[in-house]
Amino acid sequence: MQHLVVRLDFLVPYEHIRKAGAGPVVEPSSANGSPAPESQSMVSRTNTVEAVKTEQPQVQSLRDEHKRLTRERLISAAVELFTEHGYRATSVGEIARTAGTTATTFYRYFTGKADIARLLQDRINVEVKMHLDALDEIKRPTRQAVRGWIEQYGQMWRRVHVLCNAYWDATAADPDLAAEVVPVTYRLTESMRLLGSLPEGKAREKVQTRLVLMYLLMDRLFYLVNVQGRNPTAVRMLEEFSEILWNSLFSSAA
Repeated sequence: MQHLVVRLDFLVPYEHIRKAGAGPVVEPSSANGSPAPESQSMVSRTNTVEAVKTEQPQVQSLRDEHKRLTRERLISAAVELFTEHGYRATSVGEIARTAGTTATTFYRYFTGKADIARLLQDRINVEVKMHLDALDEIKRPTRQAVRGWIEQYGQMWRRVHVLCNAYWDATAADPDLAAEVVPVTYRLTESMRLLGSLPEGKAREKVQTRLVLMYLLMDRLFYLVNVQGRNPTAVRMLEEFSEILWNSLFSSAA
C-alpha cells in the first residue's frame, strides 16, 4: 500500500508541469530530421505520466476495496464478540484486534460500538420489511394463511437471530439505541397497504400500533421457541399468537 501512495505522489509534479504549459510545443530536431535526445526524453516523460494517470483509477479502486474489506472485518468481529461476550463487555480494542487491525482504524470507520449496532438493526429491518410486504400480499388473510406467514417469519428469524440477539443486547446497554427501537419500527410499517387502506385517524393508528407490537413480541416469541425447541408448548404458543394476530388485524375484514 505504501508503494501505491508513492506512485500517486509521484504523479503530482507531472500534473503541475502539464497544467503550467501554454501554446503548442515545438520539438527540436537533430540534423537528420529525427527527434533530438532532449525531445525523446520529453516524450518518455509524457508517456510515463499518461501511464500513471491510467493506473490511478485502478489504484483508487484497490483502495476502496481495501476499505470495504476492512469495514466488513470490523463488523464481523463485532458481531462475533457481541454474541460471545455481550455488547457491554466488548471493547473497541477487542473488536479491532479480532479484525486484525487497530482501534485507530476502527474510529476511521465508526464513532463507536453503537454505529455497528445500528447497522445490525438496518440488516434485520431489511428482512422484516420483506416479510411485512409478504403479509400485505396475502389476498385472503384467513387464519391458515396468517399461520403460514408466522412460520415463514420464524424461518427468517432463525437466519438472522445472531444479529437479533446482539442488537437487543446493545439496546439493553445503550439507552440511546433503546429509544430508537419503537420510532424505527413505526417507520417500517408506514408503507404497508394494510394501513393505506384505512382512513387516517384513530382506527389507522390502532392498527399500526398493533403491527409494531406484533414485531416486537414476535422477536421474543421466536427467541423462546428457539431456546426450548419445537416442543408441544412452543407449538401452542405459535398457534395462539397466530390467532391473536389474525383477530387483531383481520377479523373485522374476514
